[in-house]
Amino acid sequence: MKEKDVKLIQMDLLFDVKLNVKKKIKTTELSKSIRMMAMQELIKEIQKTKTKLRRANKKFRQGKIDKSILFDTEWYLYELEQELAMLKGQQPESSE
Repeated sequence: MKEKDVKLIQMDLLFDVKLNVKKKIKTTELSKSIRMMAMQELIKEIQKTKTKLRRANKKFRQGKIDKSILFDTEWYLYELEQELAMLKGQQPESSE
């Protein structure tokens, strides 16, 4: 590439960055049907994860799995519940 081409590309990139910075990001409201579908999917996933957690607890007591795997399952369930609370419009509880 020639030096002139490189400068044009740099100017183009700089222009794109300035445009993107000036654009205001608008928050989008989820429609009720989309929110309900997302909540239903989250509830299904929470139920599946609770089943997996019960199985993981049993396997942990039997010594078949490591404590980190059990913790990961518990953490995943916690994240799903937080996501569901956010969709319902509740503030997620902080663990301070």
